[in-house]
Amino acid sequence: MVSQRQPRSARAQSRRALSRRALSRPASPLRRPVDRIEAIAVGGLLAAFAIAAPLLATLSGVRADAAAVHQQQAEQSWHHVAATLQQSASQGLVGASGAWGISWVTARWAAPDGTSHSGRIAVPLDARAGDRVDIWETGTGQLTHQPLSHVGVIDRVTFAVFWVVVWVSGLFALLFFGTRGIARRCRMAGWAREWAAFGSRWSQLR
Repeated sequence: MVSQRQPRSARAQSRRALSRRALSRPASPLRRPVDRIEAIAVGGLLAAFAIAAPLLATLSGVRADAAAVHQQQAEQSWHHVAATLQQSASQGLVGASGAWGISWVTARWAAPDGTSHSGRIAVPLDARAGDRVDIWETGTGQLTHQPLSHVGVIDRVTFAVFWVVVWVSGLFALLFFGTRGIARRCRMAGWAREWAAFGSRWSQLR
């Protein structure tokens, strides 16, 4: 039986011939210059977005990570201690910081060097006098928030990358639809000019 398969070189030549015919095909007479400009502009915007979005997102993530690592290094001298509440939550200042779910009460605690400290700390509304809660101090003995954790670093980096992608996407969407809108107005203006030039002649032919 004679094989019907073409030689590999013949198939390659056929594909090259088809490609040459496709590239040498004359442009459609209905395709206006504004259509070609629009296609080039839209293609350029899509290519720029494909390059800029990952690049800017990566740079934003790296910067957020570096800032978070720097903060963690600055917080290495912080330490947590156990504080004893001197008041119940109902005796404290509820909503003093604008948050109505906590109360600021007086507490007492001992620093790592053994010195005694006291001050107001935020506790839940069901806290009672005598309860022990964990608090954080800076290296100079000032009350502070909990140090930034590894999960917190991931959250910051994710948040930064997300908003950069959203911002870049919004910017390129605005440019994309703006380009399409300008091209549409130019196209309609061209149609109006052509109709003004040939409309009366067409009416006479009818």
